Amino acid sequence: MRNKAYIILLVSLTLAGCAKQPTAFQPLFANSNQVQPGKEYMESYCHDPTTWEEWAPILNSNPEDDGIYTLYALRIGLCDMLAAGTIDLDRSTIIFESARQAMVDVARRNKERKHLEVGRGI
Repeated sequence: MRNKAYIILLVSLTLAGCAKQPTAFQPLFANSNQVQPGKEYMESYCHDPTTWEEWAPILNSNPEDDGIYTLYALRIGLCDMLAAGTIDLDRSTIIFESARQAMVDVARRNKERKHLEVGRGI
């Protein structure tokens, strides 16, 4: 049940408008004087420009992979929540890694299924 909830969340985030990949991450609060990122945000991967730059080639190499775009959208949302202080770093990491592992598991099962289909001549 827990994985189903993550997948529903991920699909919702994907459908929410993440068709274009940003070249640089800009937190939602970036133009606001109301919210300042906390210490956890400043010490996380969310604040590291290098980790954001690593996503561009991944997204560009996989333009049709909704799973990768979903993870990217999830990362943006979790970083915004972390910056706003609505989630802590440990929880955001657990959520992201659970979603990432679910995507890896699905990809692995799909690959195994295709391998079996090829072996049976399907």
